[in-house]
Formats: sequence, structure tokens, C-alpha cells
Amino acid sequence: MSYRRTYHDKVVARGSKTVSVHYPASEHGGTTSTTVYFEETVPLEFNIVVDTDNFDRSITNAKISVDSLTGAVTAMEAAQCKAIENSSRDISQAITNGFYRLIGSELTTQISENKSVLQSKIALIMELSKDIVEKHGRMSDDMNRLKRHYKEIFDGLDEDCEKRVLALDKASFLLSQTRDELIKAPYVSGGPFACFELKDTANSQNLSMIARLKNKVSGVLNVMTDAAWHTQKYMSDVENLSSSIPVEQNQKYSVPVVFVEEANMNETGKVTECFANAGLNDKEGVEAQVKNYVTSAQADSWKDLCEFDMGMIRQSFSAVAEEDLNNSTDVDKQRVFDQIMRMWNANTLKTL
Repeated sequence: MSYRRTYHDKVVARGSKTVSVHYPASEHGGTTSTTVYFEETVPLEFNIVVDTDNFDRSITNAKISVDSLTGAVTAMEAAQCKAIENSSRDISQAITNGFYRLIGSELTTQISENKSVLQSKIALIMELSKDIVEKHGRMSDDMNRLKRHYKEIFDGLDEDCEKRVLALDKASFLLSQTRDELIKAPYVSGGPFACFELKDTANSQNLSMIARLKNKVSGVLNVMTDAAWHTQKYMSDVENLSSSIPVEQNQKYSVPVVFVEEANMNETGKVTECFANAGLNDKEGVEAQVKNYVTSAQADSWKDLCEFDMGMIRQSFSAVAEEDLNNSTDVDKQRVFDQIMRMWNANTLKTL
């Protein structure tokens, strides 16, 4: 806005001036010239008026323009952010859909390949099973024929041996037969009659006494049997422990130990655990030694398992996986089972 300022000051004016002086007529009258010196303080007053109307109008116009520009920039920035957000969402959706389509096509391809391989292996297994059945039938026929042949041979040998033994120990066999006729026969023939007579004449008291006696005898026999079994086991253990068996070299004994290593894709590092038999005297020491031995082993120290061990492990793993599949109630149990078997077949077992 316009404003006015007033400033006051003083100026000292000094100078000289030549003037003509007239003096009255006389003897020397007339006009003469002289120099006059003067000094005067002059007061000054300055009134300054500043007109800012044009500047104020330009400032107002500039402010309006800047506000309009700010609104336009803000609107453009919001539109740009919205466009970037929409573009990012479209790109992410396209990448996600492409990834899932790629995975789906890969899975479909693998399923078709595995299905064809499975069908070929099933056909091969069917042919092998037919061949095995035929071989089994031929082997059974050959075995039965050999059994009949050798049975006739051994039956003839048994008869010949029996005749020879009877001929050599004829007196002993006659003595045994005579003893059976004189000693055993009366008891065998009279035993049933005595039992029936006892049954008919015994009263409840005799039956109770016999039952108690039988119970006591049974208890005594059980105690004697247990004592004899423990004594026999103790003697066998003592004999095994005290027996001195020389060996040519040191013998190596093994105990089962399980070493597990777990890796998580979302976390860094690996988790290792070791499990040993709880009956070991130094269980923690054995687990620590096994863990140090396995973790410090070089990559070239691992070797492939033999075919027999690999087959036994594969058979046990398949049995456990199939049992889990049969006992599971999850709707995706077949997919989980297929993934487990795929991961199993994709890796090879190594040993140190």
C-alpha cells in the first residue's frame, strides 16, 4: 500500500556577493561597488510519497497465479500417483497371473510326463509279474517232482534203516515191549475205571481239597519254572561274559544315531539336531561327536549307498508315506503324498 514520509534537515548557506552601493551626493558622492559576505541557516523539509498500488496489484496477481499453479501441480501429482498405482497394480497382476500360468503349465507337463512314465512302468511290471508267475509255476512243478523223487528215496532209506536197527537191537526192543505189557498196560487199562470211580464217590470236600492242591502245585511249578529260567539265563550270561574268545583285531560295534538338518527358505542358517539311544552311558557326548563329525565332513567325503541299502531305505520310506496317506483325512493328502515322493526321488542319499 502507498505511504508518505517527511524528513527535516538544515543547510548552512555561506557566500559572498558584490553589490553596488549608492551614497548621497557629496564631494565624493556617487556609486561604488563592495563585496558582501554572508552566512545563513536554511531549514529544509522533504515530503516523499511512495505510490505502491501498481506493485500491490502485481503481487496480488502473482499470488493468484502461484495458487493456481500450486493447485494444478497438486492435481497433476495426485493424478500421476494414481496412474502409477494403477500401472503397478496392473503389472503386478499380470506378473502374478503369468507366474501361476507358468507353474500350472509346468505342473501339467510334469504330470503328463510322469503319467506316461508310470504307465510304461506299470506295463513293464505287469509283464514282469506274468513272467514271474510262469516261472513260479514251473519252479513249483519242478519242486514237487523233486520232492516226490527224494521222498521215495528217503522213505526207502528209512525203512532200510529201521529194519537194520531192529535187527541190531532186537533184544532191547523185545525187553521194552515186554516192560510195556507188564507195567504200563495195567495202569493204562485200569486208569479210566479208577477216575470214573473217584468221580462217582468223591464229595464236594474232596473236590475242594483237590482244587486247592492243584492250585498250590501249579503255583509251585510256576515259581520253579521262573527260577529255572532265570537261573539258566544267569548262567548263560555269566558264561558269555566270562568266556575268553581271542580275536585277531579290534571289533567295531554300532549303535543307531539319527542326525537331522533343517533349512527354512524364509530364514537364514540351518538347524541341526542329533538323536541317540537313551540307554547310552554318554548320550550327550555321542550326539556332540556325531554332530561335529557330520558338520565338519567335506563334500567329497559323501559316497553313494549300495543298491541293497538304498532299496531297503526306499521300501521303508514308501511304506511310511503310504501309511500316512491312508491315515490322513486332509483333502489334499494325495497332492502332499505326490510332492513328498517327488522330493524323495529328486534327491540321492549319501553316506560317510
